[in-house]
Amino acid sequence: MAAPQQRERWALGAAAAAAYLYLYAKKRQQRIERAALAMCAHPTGSDGWTAGRQLLSTLLRQGNTYATWSLALRSKRFESLFYDGSIARATVTPADLGVTQRTSLKQLKRLDLGGRDQRQMMERLDANDRAGAESLFPDGTHSHVLTGGTLEMRLERRRRLSEAFPHRRFVVVHPEVEGRCTLLSVEGELQRLLSPRVTHVLLVAKGSTDLHLAWLDAQGAASAPGCSTSAVHCVRKGAPSSAKELFRSYLAKPANSALLDSLQNGRGAVVFAGASIFAIGRDKAARGNYFRPLAASDFEGCSAAEFERYVAQAYDAACFVGSRA
Repeated sequence: MAAPQQRERWALGAAAAAAYLYLYAKKRQQRIERAALAMCAHPTGSDGWTAGRQLLSTLLRQGNTYATWSLALRSKRFESLFYDGSIARATVTPADLGVTQRTSLKQLKRLDLGGRDQRQMMERLDANDRAGAESLFPDGTHSHVLTGGTLEMRLERRRRLSEAFPHRRFVVVHPEVEGRCTLLSVEGELQRLLSPRVTHVLLVAKGSTDLHLAWLDAQGAASAPGCSTSAVHCVRKGAPSSAKELFRSYLAKPANSALLDSLQNGRGAVVFAGASIFAIGRDKAARGNYFRPLAASDFEGCSAAEFERYVAQAYDAACFVGSRA
């Protein structure tokens, strides 16, 4: 008799658990619907809309919207992403540099040796100031990933730095890999923008000197050669920018024809991240883990957003902006 009684207790327990999960899911769905309705009852960007959107992002368990290439290193830690002197192929993985699933964003950012830091180091090495050049390295790591500029420039600077500082390890990331990883760092939230009417999403992550471009569709991040890039749009912060020319050249590549078609025919979306958020305006940025939709008027009245305004007006695409954090 014990076995039938035990099975009966298990069945009752399973039924109770199923009933609880059903009620929990139903109540959660109701909260999501109420938050969505509350958000839609207010103009986009207003305090009421923002409060509803913040609640909605929490209920939907939305994730990261901070676009930075190094964040993707945790999920790609066992892939050969970096060049170690030879241009033939990438042979070094993030794990080889000590990256684990738990490596913090602060630690990941320390690995990134950008073009500005490299330029200052080169200037000090040219002046025979080796100690001054070494003082520019971030604390807490002796491994460095060179970014900024062309692949050839990165490799040449890697050679010089390796000769000057043999106790440190220098590797190079390809500009296309850097651009694609920038997208991968926010891939989950970009995918939320896809729908039957939006087939392609383009990430435009503009920094003070670099421009990162990459896109995805229902199949995931585009990975063919030319589908992503990281290019220098101005030599120094505040210098004239070639962002428009770089953007047009990027879209003209055959690998991006499907993306271009979607942007020209109302089936694409553009997400602005990085310094573009501040160019468009802090007050227009998202205030949580979501991408805020932009209206045409959001691009007016700010000379700093000349490039972003051009992108928004040149194509028939929905536009979004990330958060400041």
